[in-house]
Amino acid sequence: MAYTRVIARVRSGLAQILYERGGRKVGSGSAFLVRGGLVTNSHVIRPGEIDAILIRMADTDPQDPEIYIRLLPEACYQAVTHESPADLYDYAFLGLDEPEFAGRYRFTFDPDMAPVVGEEVAFLDSPLGWPS
Repeated sequence: MAYTRVIARVRSGLAQILYERGGRKVGSGSAFLVRGGLVTNSHVIRPGEIDAILIRMADTDPQDPEIYIRLLPEACYQAVTHESPADLYDYAFLGLDEPEFAGRYRFTFDPDMAPVVGEEVAFLDSPLGWPS
């Protein structure tokens, strides 16, 4: 399957996590939906001194201020139900059940689908941020 078809199929399950300080966006990371919440990196949800964490689904209009799920940092940290140790891996699971997640693609972890040597893989991320 072509990457463009895969991305089109799963895009509604991808999210951008933005940090806000003093009313300005000061950084971002990515996440993806699974049953029960979002998976992201630990460093993404612990960026330092910020006022709010905003979650935006990949298939929404970034110009619409109503599309952001806004969390105070404390609420985000309280939503963390699983997190890797600080010196290992760098993942976090946020147990969030927001209305904005309804009907969206959910990724699954299937050990039978582990890639084998020589097989193509694709990473869906945007380390420099998504278009605004």
